[in-house]
Amino acid sequence: MLQPDSQSPAGEEVTAQELQTAITDTLALDVFPLEGYRNPDYLRDALAAGFTPADLATAHGVSRRSIYRAAATHDIELQQPPSTGPARLLWELDADAVPGESA
Repeated sequence: MLQPDSQSPAGEEVTAQELQTAITDTLALDVFPLEGYRNPDYLRDALAAGFTPADLATAHGVSRRSIYRAAATHDIELQQPPSTGPARLLWELDADAVPGESA
């Protein structure tokens, strides 16, 4: 089974079909709901299972913005990353890549 992180074990991009299969299996669904991201229960369950907004966007063939909008519509809290500039670069960095004090 694929891990819900938009990268396959070999580091390759995961296809929409692979993500659809992973979501269907993980959530024990009979079929993949093509517009399921609009359903609050499905969206909460998929996010709780560890699928990212990017994973859901790829699986459903929509933009990440559509996933964030659907979450906002259903009062599902998702922290949306900055859209451009240095803040976006920092957001995407691994936490260990940013120098700081060790705990």
